Amino acid sequence: YFRLPVKHPGHAFFQGCSGAPILDTNNNVVALVCGGDDQTDEIYGIDLAKYKVALDITYSHLLK
Repeated sequence: YFRLPVKHPGHAFFQGCSGAPILDTNNNVVALVCGGDDQTDEIYGIDLAKYKVALDITYSHLLK
């Protein structure tokens, strides 16, 4: 999870964002959005580290 740098605007603002990529500072996909909490201003993601090898094998042709 990470904390938003601003007040969470509410779940309606993020409707349809589930599955969106979360990038690190080098623009690498590190997680996928899976939820959030407007009380704590947090966004939750599924860590892709354990799935990265399978994704790289499956989609490496798209990166060429």
